[in-house]
This record gives sequence, C-alpha cells and structure tokens, in this order.
Amino acid sequence: MNADRPTGVVTLLFTDIEGSTRLLRSLTADDAVTAFALHGRVLREAISRHGGYEQRTEGDSFFAVFQQATPAVAAAVEAQRLLAAQAWPGGLPVRVRMGLHTCEPIQADGDYLGLDVHRAARIASAGHGGQVLLSEATRTVAELPDGVTVRDLGEHRLKDLDQPERIHQLRIEGLDSDFPPLNSLETPSNLPSAVTRLVGRDADLAAVEQLVRRDDVRMVTITGTGGTGKTRVAIAVAGRLGDAFRDGLVFVDLTAVTDAAQVATAVEAALDVPSTPGVPPVENLVNHLRYRAVLLVLDNFEHLTPAAGDLATLLAGAARLKAVVTSRVPLRISAEHEYPLQLLAPRDAVELFVERARATQPAFEVSAAEAQVVGKICARLDHLPLALELAAARTKFLTVEQVLAHLDSRLGLLSSGPRDVPARQQTLRATIAWSYDLLPPGAAALLRRAAVFVGGFTVDALVTVADDPEALAGIEVLLDHSLVRRDSGTGRLSLLETIREFALEQGQLTGELDETRRRHADFYAALASRIEEGRHGPDRVAWRDRLEDELANLLTALEWALEAEPPAAEPAAAIAVPLGMHWYTHGRPAEGAAWLWRVRALPDIPTRLRAQLAQRLGVLLDQQADKAGAAVVLAESVELFRQVADRTGLGRALNSLASASREVGSTARARELYEEALQIRTEIGDEEGISVTTFNLAQVAMDDGDFSTARRLFEESHEIDQGLGEDWGAAIGSLGIATAAIAQGDLAAAAPRLRSAVLFFVDADDEDHLAETLVVCADEARALGLAERSARLLGASDEMRSRIGIPLAPADEVHVERCRRAVEATLGAEAYAAATARGRAMTAAQAVTFALESPSSDGPAAARSGAS
Repeated sequence: MNADRPTGVVTLLFTDIEGSTRLLRSLTADDAVTAFALHGRVLREAISRHGGYEQRTEGDSFFAVFQQATPAVAAAVEAQRLLAAQAWPGGLPVRVRMGLHTCEPIQADGDYLGLDVHRAARIASAGHGGQVLLSEATRTVAELPDGVTVRDLGEHRLKDLDQPERIHQLRIEGLDSDFPPLNSLETPSNLPSAVTRLVGRDADLAAVEQLVRRDDVRMVTITGTGGTGKTRVAIAVAGRLGDAFRDGLVFVDLTAVTDAAQVATAVEAALDVPSTPGVPPVENLVNHLRYRAVLLVLDNFEHLTPAAGDLATLLAGAARLKAVVTSRVPLRISAEHEYPLQLLAPRDAVELFVERARATQPAFEVSAAEAQVVGKICARLDHLPLALELAAARTKFLTVEQVLAHLDSRLGLLSSGPRDVPARQQTLRATIAWSYDLLPPGAAALLRRAAVFVGGFTVDALVTVADDPEALAGIEVLLDHSLVRRDSGTGRLSLLETIREFALEQGQLTGELDETRRRHADFYAALASRIEEGRHGPDRVAWRDRLEDELANLLTALEWALEAEPPAAEPAAAIAVPLGMHWYTHGRPAEGAAWLWRVRALPDIPTRLRAQLAQRLGVLLDQQADKAGAAVVLAESVELFRQVADRTGLGRALNSLASASREVGSTARARELYEEALQIRTEIGDEEGISVTTFNLAQVAMDDGDFSTARRLFEESHEIDQGLGEDWGAAIGSLGIATAAIAQGDLAAAAPRLRSAVLFFVDADDEDHLAETLVVCADEARALGLAERSARLLGASDEMRSRIGIPLAPADEVHVERCRRAVEATLGAEAYAAATARGRAMTAAQAVTFALESPSSDGPAAARSGAS
C-alpha cells in the first residue's frame, strides 16, 4: 500500500459484499470468520499491488484511492479474479460488487469529501456481486487490462444524485458477465402484487400519476363508490412512481382499523416504525419521515375521516412525503386533490366481464348475439368492476341470458332504494344482493356469520363461530360463488370488504349479528388462552405465529368485548393477556398499555385473569421506563396471584416487580423479590422461570460490582436454557456471561460469545437486544484500548435504540454511561463526537458486520455455536 495519499485528480474504488448478512446467517461461525478474513486479505493485496491507498473500511466495505485510473481498474479486475478462484469455507462464495469513479474530490482532515465521493459509492451499490462498474469519467481515461472489455449500460439515476450517471460494466474473460438489471431504480415497497389484469384504467392511471408528480400536489384522494376499483388504481399508480419516492412505496390497509385514533399507529406498523414512549404516533411519524421521499397509499379511509387532521399534520411536517388515499368520500383537508374514479367505458366493461368469465370457465366464448346481451348486463350493472366480476362468476352455471334475466328482476325490485344513496351504490347493492339471494339458506347464513371476521380467518374458526354442522359444505358453496376467497399459500379465508359490509347489514337485519359477535369473541378468548399457554411450551414459535395471523380478529373481538352492553369482561381480559406480550415484543408498549388500562377498568374480571392482566400492564409500563407506575400495578398483581394461590403466576409477577424495583445504587429490594420468585419457581419446577430469574439476579450482582457471582449466575441461566432448547434465552445468557467476563478482564472468554450473540439477534430480528449487544462489544473494545472502535459501536447502538424507541432502564444506563465516559476521556470530546457520529451513520447491516470484526485483527472473528 502506498505511504502517500493520492491528491488532485484520483480514481476512487468502493467495494462491499453482496448479501453479507444473509451470508453470515448461512455459514457456521468458524467458516464466517475464515471467509471474511480471506475476503479482506484478497482486496488488500490487490489494492496494494497496484499502488492503491486504503482510505478506510466500513464493516465489509472498502474505500481505496488510486492516483491513476488504469491501475485502479487493474486492481478491481485482479481482485475479482482472485475472489472467483478461492475455495470458500462452507462452499458459499463471497461475491463482491465494485464501483470506480475518476474525479478531483475535496480533501480535508485526511479524508476525501464531496459529491464525487457519494457518486462513486452509489455506482458501487448499484451493482451485483462479481460486477465491476465504471463511471463515464473512469471509462474515458482508463486503459483496460488484457482479457477485459467494457459494456455500456446506459444512463441510470442514483440515489441522492440529481443528474443521471452513464455507467459501464467490465467484462472479464473467464468470469460471469451477465448480471441482473442495476439496482439504481429499485425502491423499497410493500405494494400488493396484482393477480389479475387491470382493465380499462389507462387514462385514469396516467391522470393520477400526473397529479402525484406535480410539485404543488401533496395528496390525491381517489374517490368513488365501493367496487369501482379505487384500490387497484392506487396500487398501480404507486408502482409507476418508484423513481420519485426512493425511500419507499408504502401500502397501508385500513380495513381492519376501527378507531380513527389508530390510523397513525397503522401507518407506523406498515413503515415498521416502533412507537416512542411519550411521543404521539403522528409526531413519531413526522420525526421518522421528515426528510424522506415516501409515498403512502392509504386504502379504505372512508370510515376513519376524523383522522384526516392527523394526515394533514403528517404532510405538513414531512416535506417530501406524499399520499394517495382511497375513500368513498373526500377527506376535506387543504392538501387534498380529489380524483373521482368514474365507471368503466362500455367497451372496457364488456372486456372485463369476458375476461373474468374466462377465469372461471376457460372455454367461455360469446357469439355476436350474446355480445349484445353482455353489453346489456354491463349497462344494467352501471359498468361497476366489482359488480361485473360477481356477475361474470355466475356464468359458471348460468347462460348470459339467464344472468340478464336475474338482473332484471333484482334490479327492478331494488330500484326504489333510499334517494340519498347514489344510484351506483344502489346498483352495487343490488348486484351483491342478487349473488347473496342465489345462495342456499345455509350458505347465506354462513356468509352473514363470516362477516364478523377481520383480516381473514381459518376454516375451523368459521365452523365454530357459525355454530352450523353443515358449515364445511357452506364454505364450498361460498367459494364457488366467489363470495369468499381462499389464500392458496396459507389456506386462510377472507371476504371482499364490500361483500363483508353487505353481509354485516344482513346479519343486523336478521337479528343474529350480536350473537355472532359474541361467539366470535368467545372463540378468540379461548384461542387467546391457548396462545398464552402454548407460548411457554415446546411449540412456542408456532403459537407466536398464530397470534400474528389472528391479530386483527383478536383486536376486533377485544373491541367488541369492551363496547358490548354490558361489557364482556372475561373474554376481554383473556384476549388482552397474550396481546400484552405481543405489544412488549414488538416495541409498542404505549399502544398496549392504552388497551390494557381499558380492560383493567372493567368490573367482574376473575381474579386470576385480573392478576395476569396487571402483570402484563406492569411489564409494558416498565418497558416505557415508568418504574413507579409499573411497581404499583405489579404489586397488585402479586397480591392477586397470592389470593388465588397461583404460584406460577406469582413467580412471574414477583420477577416483573423486581425488575421494576431495580434502582441506581440500590439493589436490596430487587434482590429480595428476585430471590422470592426464584424460590417459588424452584419449588414448582418452572425451569424456564428459574432461568429468567437467575439471569436477573446476575444483573443485580453486576449492579453491585460482584462480577464473579454474576458470571456464575449467567452461566447457570445459560445452561438451563440450553437444556430446554430455549435458543433466545440461551443467547441472552451468553451475552450476560460475556458482559461479566469483560468486567473481570477475561476478554478471551467474552469474544466468541459476543460474536455469537450478534449473529443470533440478527437472525431473530431482535433489535432491542442487538442494540444491547453492540454496547457490550463497545465495552470490549474499551477494555482492549480501542477507543475509536468503542465510540463507533456506542454510536451505532444509540442510533438503533433511538429508532426502535425503547429507552434503557436507569440501572442499565449507568453501565453504558461508565463506558462512554472512559472512551470520551481517552479520545477527547471532539474525536469522540466524530467517532460516535460515524457509528450512527452506519446502517444496521454495516453495524453488524463491524461488530463481527475481530478487534485485534484485520478480519471478522465470529463464533456461532447454536445457543452458546
């Protein structure tokens, strides 16, 4: 490597490993260590051999600078050839993408700065593993090595750069040269995929897209009656706008949201933004989106119009955010541009009818005479897409003439509907009513009962709630009539929302809706009890997944139980208990506590359920660092469990109360409660509980500075969890052992456990404990005298914890602050601030890769061994 830093016009080389996190998950710990170390050696040797200057590394990425373009290209080519020739550990190749750009960057404080540096990095990130990309500037001045040609890939827009960049790809003899399209135009998106062709909406798509692209338009509301295709148009338009909203296209289905106050929370969930204790969801969203180019697609807003003010606040606070809303009514806020979605043109309506008919009957054809009949059907249905689809489904067993005859009688019967209801809506109601009336009585009753479900449901759930021995046969009828949908992947059933609304009305008219809702709540209360029990057993993962699948139904049942006259206290409490753990593990303590306070206020909750409820509420309050509030509620939980002689619950409540009782500089009360919990859990043989409380006692020992006792207790907890096959608990225990070992100065014992913990929490998608692990890695670096590394890890942890919105408890903050003070004293305030800022700037994946690097060598040193 050159001793002198290149100056003037230079060529910048950026590299990084494609899919590095996925690769780490796929390799064993030893193979990961070897692979990443080998990758680093290959790059450094190639860079050095061709006179390059290694400016810095960030996790698995390299930034090198060359005085000339030709040796820079030669270094990239040699590195790719060497990487391709390696026998990689585990048989999984390490594929590196590279980008080069020739420019004259700003130089200051020993670093290269300016837009050209960003341009070079963006060129590299646009590529794929094994690919070398050049800017136009590099292509112009560089001479190519033997066996290398170049391919012009055209102009591409790159993130954060105003002007497109012409990019070239090296074709290296003997190596792959065919790669997928560049990543330059990709935008994060959760837009649902279309399963059928969108017919007759080209003009609408163009018009709405043009509106959204206008600088003076922040929000477009696509309005129209149910069944016009508002959702399909909104999704299709959003799919065209990836170039304008590089930070994300986000679809938010508001169908299952029943309270306008929860709209912002639904947006948080769609964006995967954790709630922040004490911060209203709208303000939390503004903070997250303030500088991001995001398009929100808010679907089915009509029943939540009081939330329009929150949407206005969000748009006002986030200048690059735009929204496309679908609603049956306009929202009436200043930012809104309404786009009324009109009916299909006659020709398009006929095309849609024929296409959907062929979906149920592939041989469906229409003669010239029948085409006229189809035209009359479409006219009778006012060319409404949903109505046409429902009618087309009838061609499976009716001729088009028979379809028209049925429509004539039904539409005539309902033509004198309420005058204050739009004609289009009357027609759609008639169409659904006609499909409904074609059902046998049993299937019609089943449809009415299916309407109480939200967000899909299982066959068993519908059979139980319907309380009908012929329910299975009825489900088959509803599927044949296209009134119920089935997800082929999960087997879950669902209703179109318009059909669901109609069926709910029919249930109200028949007088059976309240009873069906009661059975729905009873079913989900029983399911909630099984989930609560199952999550402590050997199938805990499956029960956790079941809760996620049924979350909308559980919340709907909980809301009904709370609003019923009189409230259904016992089902409400039974449902709320496992939901409390859901809110805890998903970082939404404020949302969960609000629900649990409502349930807790109900009278006549059985004592054992009330005790469980208080314990869950206390845990959520503790998670928000409301130690005083948590202690009050958890003390009540302890007393209630004592009253019903529930020793399992008592051990859990005492453990939670002890956690809330941890105070800075005072551990006596927490220790006393933990020891009582441990005694109970030992007496009843609750091994999982023993492990948890033993771990917590180890934390108290750490608070007291008794690191030898802490390590012994952490090891006991870890051993129990390994025996139970409780991988998550074992990983937490392993992290505890590493923490105590560092405090004792036994850094050799800590290192492999730390790398193992990082890998585990990445795989488990547990950012709370990943942030904690980064802090322990920072403390390890401090103990090794690597102050800058420590500061960067502290910055990365701070950023991660800020993003997930879960604060540290005061007792835990003491340990972190001790590390901060020591590192800042070593570096000095200015250097410390710069290093932590670099840590905060890392992505989560970069922080993980950086943490996995061995602090005493050039390559990463991970030690993953199952649950260790």
